[in-house]
Amino acid sequence: MNKLKSLLLLVCSLVVSSVAIAEQTIEQNPCMYHPHLCGGGQPAATQVVRIPSRYGAVAYDADQGIVGATDNNLKSLRAAKKEAVQRCIGYGGSKSSCKVVAATRNGCNALALGGKKTGGGIYVGKVGLLQQEAENLAMQGCREMGGQKCFIAYSKCSRDPRYQVDRAIME
Repeated sequence: MNKLKSLLLLVCSLVVSSVAIAEQTIEQNPCMYHPHLCGGGQPAATQVVRIPSRYGAVAYDADQGIVGATDNNLKSLRAAKKEAVQRCIGYGGSKSSCKVVAATRNGCNALALGGKKTGGGIYVGKVGLLQQEAENLAMQGCREMGGQKCFIAYSKCSRDPRYQVDRAIME
């Protein structure tokens, strides 16, 4: 009978202690009952999203003042440049004068134009990660070359809409 009482007392103490441990564990470790909130003990799966590169280019005919450009070309940088020159020619530029002044992959192109005090014109094509950066660089380049009344003649970004640019990089 003593052995039975001892065994019953042992079982009761184990049950009570396991309830106390379970209550303590729930408070201290919510992952025990909600493993999906804690990764389920497994490392989180990394999802790879393949975003296609997009290419853009700007061509300019300085003799005629004609701009040809392309953006979001999916093929290649070479194809984007070729398309920009073809558009420049299509708008009335000459085959020998339409020149690529800026080209980018997953970035932004800008073309600034300005006049000189002595006559003639200035054109500066620049590339940036953000559109504002490309425009600022083009305007700065135009002014540094002595341009008067510089303005942005073309500005466009070429990237997939899912492509995220970290603005913190720019600061």
